[in-house]
Amino acid sequence: MARRPLALLALALAGALAIGACSGGSDDGAPAAGDGAPAAGDGPEGTLVVAAAEEPETLDFMASTQGNVHFRTINVVETLFAFDDEWAPQPLLADTVEASPDLTTYTITLRNVKLHNGDPLTSADVVASLERWMEVDGRAAGWMTGLESLEATDDTTVVFTFSVPKPLLPSYLATTTTGIIAASAAEAAGTGVLEPEQLIGTGPFMIDHWESGVELVLKAFPDYVPPEGEPSGHAGAREAGVEEIVYRPVLDESARLAGLQTGEFNYVESLPLDQLDIIESTDGVEVTPRIVGSVAAYLNTQDPVIGDPAMRRALLVALNMDEIAASLGPDELWELSPAIPSSGTRFASDAGTDDWNAGDPDRARSMAEQAGYDGEPLVVITTSTPATYRMAILLEEQLEKAGFTVEPQLMETAAMQERRSQPDGWHIAMGQINNVPDATQLSALSCGNTVGAYCSEEMNGLVSAFSSATSDSDLTAAHDAIQELFYQDLPYIKGPEVSDLNATYHLADFDPTKLNVPHLWNARLTQ
Repeated sequence: MARRPLALLALALAGALAIGACSGGSDDGAPAAGDGAPAAGDGPEGTLVVAAAEEPETLDFMASTQGNVHFRTINVVETLFAFDDEWAPQPLLADTVEASPDLTTYTITLRNVKLHNGDPLTSADVVASLERWMEVDGRAAGWMTGLESLEATDDTTVVFTFSVPKPLLPSYLATTTTGIIAASAAEAAGTGVLEPEQLIGTGPFMIDHWESGVELVLKAFPDYVPPEGEPSGHAGAREAGVEEIVYRPVLDESARLAGLQTGEFNYVESLPLDQLDIIESTDGVEVTPRIVGSVAAYLNTQDPVIGDPAMRRALLVALNMDEIAASLGPDELWELSPAIPSSGTRFASDAGTDDWNAGDPDRARSMAEQAGYDGEPLVVITTSTPATYRMAILLEEQLEKAGFTVEPQLMETAAMQERRSQPDGWHIAMGQINNVPDATQLSALSCGNTVGAYCSEEMNGLVSAFSSATSDSDLTAAHDAIQELFYQDLPYIKGPEVSDLNATYHLADFDPTKLNVPHLWNARLTQ
């Protein structure tokens, strides 16, 4: 059977692949960021301290699509492919890639690298990892439709065989949920929770320990084998530039700002938007906005009040996105677009979006009455994360103008994550939707998602049709159909696309990638 190498495959498919804490020093005796760290040298040096705005519930990167999980695990676990800054998948753990002319068979050989336990990476690790991923990531069912076999044909070769063309397979295998770990760990975890000690990956950093609510410590992996190529997004050359990375949850934004100014932290998430001038004027500080995706209002499709899509569409019609965006800070930190997943992706369009940013309280009131709304309180839950909190305030005001009764509840992150996983006790949950190459990679559209429980066989069919399309016109038409159904069913309301106001302190070679998950490889301390 004739086969094509990845370079030729990419040309043949053209755009199909290319879519896509307290201020002052530490009070626990631990060194502050950069303490004793010399200027950058040839090897990893010093401790890079991260002030994280949220603490993840888990480090199970396969089962969770939460950004605060992947910001940590992306430095530990690697994928067969990785997206560059243009959302084009490039080989990472893959060494050679050949596809059959009909794109139903992919043969991938592996680079010669080691796992963190010292064992060589083998095809058995890849198969076990991807088999677990397909069990725990609800999106996998649509992406891998038609998979007939996934085989390790020798120690370094994996063969995927499908009954339908699968032009987007490299793109799917570049998502951070498809990371490869030791087969023993993947098999032991099964469909249960992947524990921190089971994150036996191949990345430039490895897990040292995680004390939830206190710190996660990663150590440089001394036997790391870097890929080649110019760094771009998650692709290209990478290495550990520091000896260890320490993630500390610092939930108060003023404490994060104070720690940045005193040099306690080297990388700080979600700084106060109204302090931008002060941040920019601080010596040694560089503002590095992180594209986080879109602010969103997840809708509880299981709830009897808003279970009817007509009711959910009434909520959308009430909202004025221009007003919401204006509350989110400087213009350079947000953008308005109804396209899912975002405006910067290849398939961005306005299909089905007529009611987005309508800002029409009278029409919304009429639509709600026709859908049977009788003044029941709508419970809106949110954390204090700046963008989601500010959208929650405007959402409350605008819904009340349209005649809705709104009951806002401010919650800690862990409590909110627990609440929104339940079928009752909430109607609207504020959150963020990560940027991804196409709408099929949105977990909110897949059955089995844990927020709102949207599940549609029609949507599943459209996702499968997109994943099997081979021409530009078919891909575009299939993606538009997904977006049109999205705006009919409305599992969540897309708000403005936003960037977090993040910053670094005396940190060189940090890449604030255009992708949704930042990384800390290659970054080095300068003092």
